[in-house]
Amino acid sequence: RRSSVAEPTAPQTPDAAAAAAAAAARKRRRLVLVTSVSLLLVFLCCGACGLFMLGLSRHGRDVRRFTPAPVPSLVGETDRFYAAIAAARASAPVDGRCEPVVAALRGQLEGLPDADVVAFHTFLAARLAELDTQGLRDACTAMGAGGCIPARFEALRVYLVAMGRPTVEQAVADADSIARLVPEDASCESLAVLAVGVLDARHSPLAEQLTAFPETTTELTPREALAASVPLFCARFTCGAADVFEDDFDFD
Repeated sequence: RRSSVAEPTAPQTPDAAAAAAAAAARKRRRLVLVTSVSLLLVFLCCGACGLFMLGLSRHGRDVRRFTPAPVPSLVGETDRFYAAIAAARASAPVDGRCEPVVAALRGQLEGLPDADVVAFHTFLAARLAELDTQGLRDACTAMGAGGCIPARFEALRVYLVAMGRPTVEQAVADADSIARLVPEDASCESLAVLAVGVLDARHSPLAEQLTAFPETTTELTPREALAASVPLFCARFTCGAADVFEDDFDFD
């Protein structure tokens, strides 16, 4: 029968004690080494991340130095609609053509959510309604194009929007005053279909929900009355005398 009293432990010899101390010292050195290596790796990773972010920041500053930043949102603010137009015009050649402006606008819209692209189209429609004045219709008629049919009048108004806010406001206030600002073939169909194109490229269902542009509420002015309505346009375009007006057709 075993005794319940623990037997006394034999005292360690000097050699055993020295071996145990050496093992403990090696364990401590390994722990210090592992900790040091871990801290070094963390430091190197943080440094690499910092340099990477600094590079991105510098690259971003260089890009912004040469390219206008896209407008972050268009929803609810007409000013931002015009800001988008202004930013696009600032990065496009100043030659009166709308295609470079529309190309820059496309770059902006491609970076915006679907709701803002729809808002852009809505604001464009609102600007066309704002430009639906009798004076501007008379100016369009004086430029020719068969008496300025509705499609031609819409093309002119879209072109004016592409030229920016000052041109739009000037055209609304005094249509005849922009006679020297518009070419005879003023048109910008690419802007009219810009939002649809951006949404279609994303296969967005919102592309089918875009509203049509409002129809004109103006009337064609007789040719003989145009000189009194838009004299500057008549002086430049001879009141569309070289074209055939809708009223000149005889369908009998």
